[in-house]
Amino acid sequence: MRRAATVSLLSFHAVENRVRPLALQEGVALLKKIIRVIQIGLLVFCVLFTSLSLVFLGIHYQDITNLLSTWGIVNSAFIESPDRSTLFTGASRGLVEALGDKYSEYVTGEEFAQVQERLGGEFAGIGIYFTMEEDVPLVVFVFPDSPAEQEGLREGDRILVADGTQLAGMDMEEVSDLLKGPEDTRVVLLVEREDGTTEELTLTRAFIQYITIHSQRVDAAPQIGYVHISSFSRRTPEQLEAALDELGEISGLVLDLRHNGGGEVSGALGAAAFFVPEGPIIFEESRYNIRAHESTGGNVEMPLVILVNGSTASSAEIVAGAIQDTGRAPLIGEQTFGKGIVQRYFPTTGGDFVKLTVTRYLTPRKRSIHGEGLRPDIEIPMSDEQYMQAIFGPQGPDPEGDPQLARALELLAGQ
Repeated sequence: MRRAATVSLLSFHAVENRVRPLALQEGVALLKKIIRVIQIGLLVFCVLFTSLSLVFLGIHYQDITNLLSTWGIVNSAFIESPDRSTLFTGASRGLVEALGDKYSEYVTGEEFAQVQERLGGEFAGIGIYFTMEEDVPLVVFVFPDSPAEQEGLREGDRILVADGTQLAGMDMEEVSDLLKGPEDTRVVLLVEREDGTTEELTLTRAFIQYITIHSQRVDAAPQIGYVHISSFSRRTPEQLEAALDELGEISGLVLDLRHNGGGEVSGALGAAAFFVPEGPIIFEESRYNIRAHESTGGNVEMPLVILVNGSTASSAEIVAGAIQDTGRAPLIGEQTFGKGIVQRYFPTTGGDFVKLTVTRYLTPRKRSIHGEGLRPDIEIPMSDEQYMQAIFGPQGPDPEGDPQLARALELLAGQ
């Protein structure tokens, strides 16, 4: 009996030893199946999430695979090993450039810091007024005792290059940003003289007392006031108010916006509010909405005429467009430049920025300014020489050499 019991006990232990590994193997296999199911589920989720994200963003699978394919080809087949960071930055630049908007661009963190430094404080200049002629800056006035005058920059000079940057094709604001900078810094210009010769000039920037508003009574018609605004700043509205007060009692006003390349939008809105009746001065249209900048009703009710030309741009077009659309006054001169869009910087996850055009300006009648400009009510062409003499010459406002001003005085005399 004992021997049989011993055998039975030994048999039990043998069976137990066989069952335990089998149960462990089955548990491991089950765990592997669960892990595999989870992995497949996560993979399916990632694929679906990525696909839905791409569809939501308007990106097609083929576009992504083509981009990755291009990356692989360039990275593996180019004669030299490329810098990956440079490739990705170039791809990002290309994405923005493909929009076909010259005002939108991809900006590195270092470039953005330079832009902020340029926009964040007081900046010195070289002491000129310029316009764009055939897409190249043309000097139309040189301030006395300015760096420009001291180094021999003259009226009629064309500025071709500034610090190695070709200026052809830029707009007035971009050129102005290049010419401005901290006090006592240098800018090297390549200029073309009126006789066709070129010369390199090195100018040291200095703080210039720019006169943005000039006002006086017209000698040929003393009852008429004349105000020329060369650009807009935050102080323009108060300066305009002071100029109007200084003119005193007048029967009409000529507001000259010729060769005004724009400036601070807030200054332009404040200036327009003097003349525009209650209602919208301008609309800002984005991809998603339109918002209006309103006037509470201008307090300058005298007869008014506005002078414009091809160098009237940006903020100056806001003022001219609002006055024209509300019927407050006619525009006389030539079609304006047509710059009516706003840019904004968006940070990327890598520390760079995307500068994109986000809104466009519309006149009170919701006409787009950008790319169109404003067509004057009375078109009268003038040459660049006539403009320089009329606006910046020593004689002041003189209808003898300024047919646009002469027509404005005729209109005001008849009112």
